[in-house]
Amino acid sequence: MMILSQAAPFDMATTSGIAQSVTLRFVDGAGAAKDISGHEFRCAVRGPGAAAIKCEPVDANTALLSWSPLKAGTHAYDLFMTSPDGGGAPLD
Repeated sequence: MMILSQAAPFDMATTSGIAQSVTLRFVDGAGAAKDISGHEFRCAVRGPGAAAIKCEPVDANTALLSWSPLKAGTHAYDLFMTSPDGGGAPLD
């Protein structure tokens, strides 16, 4: 399992032509579960083959990224998390 404590590259391998998803578990710097209740997410694939990616909270410290089938190739994506007070942070 890869643990990200700040925005950083996070590679995801996908299978061309198949809708897929990945579960993200949020933890703090000490590895304790981080509460993401009330946070909102925005995510999209950039460049050729641009597509929306759904990011929805599953529970207080887990979110699910899911996307429609993508064409074969390498795709870059952006993921942003906005806290209930309006502060935002990119997650790559």
